[in-house]
Order: sequence, then C-alpha cells, then structure tokens
Amino acid sequence: MGAHIQKFKSAVADGLKKWATFSGRTGRYDYFAFELFAMILLNAIGSVFEYFVEANVSPTQRDLVNIIRQLINLALVAPFFAVTTRRLHDIGRSGWWQLIGLTGVGLFLVIYWTCKKSTSENRFGEVVPDPQGGRMLMLISVISMILVPAYTYYQASETVMAVFEWRYTQKEDGPNEKYEVARRISRADNKTNTFEIAFVCANGTELGFVANLYERPAGGGDPVSVPIKIVGGRAGVLTTAEEDRAVVIDGTTTPSQMLADLPNWFDSNIVKNKKIIIKTKTDRGDATLTTSINDPVVERVFKSCGR
Repeated sequence: MGAHIQKFKSAVADGLKKWATFSGRTGRYDYFAFELFAMILLNAIGSVFEYFVEANVSPTQRDLVNIIRQLINLALVAPFFAVTTRRLHDIGRSGWWQLIGLTGVGLFLVIYWTCKKSTSENRFGEVVPDPQGGRMLMLISVISMILVPAYTYYQASETVMAVFEWRYTQKEDGPNEKYEVARRISRADNKTNTFEIAFVCANGTELGFVANLYERPAGGGDPVSVPIKIVGGRAGVLTTAEEDRAVVIDGTTTPSQMLADLPNWFDSNIVKNKKIIIKTKTDRGDATLTTSINDPVVERVFKSCGR
C-alpha cells in the first residue's frame, strides 16, 4: 500500500514540477494520477467554499475563500494542459488536439485518446514506462469524471436554483410601485428541502419578509411549495418553540408579510441580531435553515426602508 501511495505522490509531484513543460511524453499512470489529484483538490475546495457560503460568516471571509478557490483553479490550468499535451504526445498526437474538447462532444474523443496505451517510440521521444496500476487508476479517473459532474447537476436540481448568497434586485410594477429586494436561496439542513427567503422594501416605507419552502417529491419530479411556520424564540432566533406566537405563512400562495404586521419581537430582533433560524416539519422530516443577514445587500434594503 505504501508503495502505491509513494508512486501516486511521485506522479502528482512530477505533474506539478513540469507545469510549463509541453514537450516529451507522459504515460497513462502519471496522467491519470495527476487528473485524479486535481479532481479531488477542486472538489474539496468547492465543498469548503459552499460551507462558507452557507455558514454565518461575514462577506469578507466568504470573499476571501472565493479568491483562494479561484487562485487554485487558475494555478492548475497550466499543469493540466501541459500534462494532457504530453499524454497526447505519448500516443503520437499533437497536444493541440486537446482543444477539440472545448466543443463538448470532442471531450469524449480526448478522453478516449488519453486512455490509449503507447508501446512504441515516436517523434516526441522514447517510450515512457507505464507503472502497474495504470489501468485501474484510469478507470477510477474516468468514472469520477462522469459521476462527479452528474452528482453536481443532481445537487443543483435539488436546490431549485443555485443562489447561495444574498442578491439585490430592483423592480417596478407601476409608477407608484417600486421594490428593492434582498433574496437568498439556501438548502435546508436535511438536504431534501430548499428555503427561499427575501426582504422586500416597498416604496421606501414598508419592509416585508417573504419565506418559501420547496420540497422535491420522494418519487422525483418538480419541487413543490410546502407551508412553513415561523414563530418567536429567544435572542432574535426564530424557532418552533412558542406556538402561541406563531405566524403562519402558507408557502403555496407565494407568502409575504410586512414586518410591521408581524409581532414586535420579529422586527426588532432581526435588526439587532442579524440572524434567522427557520424550522418546519414536512412529510419527509424536519427542515431547518440557519442563515446570517449580516450582509451589505440586506443592509441596503433595510436602510431603504429607514431601519
């Protein structure tokens, strides 16, 4: 086992070391070792970024994580193109052929070429060794290339819309109807439901709160709205602990209520504590959302309404 790990590490180190080397050849094992390493790293960074987006962190912290994520993505571009060029050289093709992958359909042809084994000398150099385990590593990498994007697409469909941060929009429904909206869509912690929440400032005077819960049916199909209940709790937290102070919002009718119409604890505690916790029960279990409203987008809408 130790020998396999050392061989994998050596292949990854070689790929990083030759980040700007577009000459020579690279065998299947070294190519797919680097491919698998890059895939694991990018998905790990993506998961960390998603955690920070969903967690109650400041916009500055979230932006910093995103900058680090983008820098890592950029840092892997040159090594990836270089190692793919050398892999194509190994089967006697020019590295420029990898550009047909940009067409989408051509990507399958590039994958097929990188899977081929070379056993003869060619114009790009002598035969490079292909260590034992290259075929297994190739299968793992190719399967991952198919399953990871498929799972990502599935996760995106589960969340209704991929909006995991506060977004600001303006709209006008007439000469006397102007709205400023801070909107966010977040996964519930049970991963089967999605919350859509928004603060709406109408005509610069009335501040409204909109809440929707979407649930994807167990048997598949389009997400459906689920009624939710928001009730008062302690320290500005909305929980289901005090049923006598419940404010029922029917998710099937695109709910919205002005904060002025809700109990006083709702308005003052949200402004003070900058946090919302919503809990509700569905046929598929409890759904909970904890999110921070300590965001410039939310503050902009609040200030528009004089809060």
